[in-house]
Amino acid sequence: HFLRRELTVVLGKILSGFQDEERVKKLCKPYLTGQQDKKLDEDGMCTIEEVYNEDEEEANKPPAEEEEVVTLQSMMERAELSTALLLSMKEVGAWAVCNAWMDSDSELSQMVQSDDNRAMALASELISAAATVPESRNMVTMLLDSGSMEKLLVHEDRDIRSGVAAAVAKLGLAGRDRAQADEGDLVAMLQAAADLLDDERDQLE
Repeated sequence: HFLRRELTVVLGKILSGFQDEERVKKLCKPYLTGQQDKKLDEDGMCTIEEVYNEDEEEANKPPAEEEEVVTLQSMMERAELSTALLLSMKEVGAWAVCNAWMDSDSELSQMVQSDDNRAMALASELISAAATVPESRNMVTMLLDSGSMEKLLVHEDRDIRSGVAAAVAKLGLAGRDRAQADEGDLVAMLQAAADLLDDERDQLE
């Protein structure tokens, strides 16, 4: 996990070197939307349109495009890029995870449920980074309410647990609707986070 986290920081520093936020958004959007392998700009290209007669049109009708299946690897790449942006360019990072990456909440949940340690670690790190940025905290709150964080908090890998524990500590009760929040689940998560921090302190001693 350590080497990958260092590479995430380096990637964030490289992107922040552009300084122009709009340029960074334009550069990153294809990777966040899954369009990096498609031609995004076809201006100036002529279009050749075939003409079918009515009898042949139905027979020659192209098959319907299959819905794109997002792989776990693609989700992990989006999470890595979003985390790098959240760490280096907070507002752009919030844009990435809340706007450009359209299905970030559901795909992060899939990463958590995958039981793949790499995917779970990336999800944990993104959640921790997103909890720091006001514009993306609502997404973290939604994941907290969905129960995704709870699975990470009890994971046997301390690195996976610590990211979510940090997120819970950052969020606290701020920004949450106490009237709607499930007090029992929230208290349990806060207690788990506190226990984790105590455990880490004991290991350091």
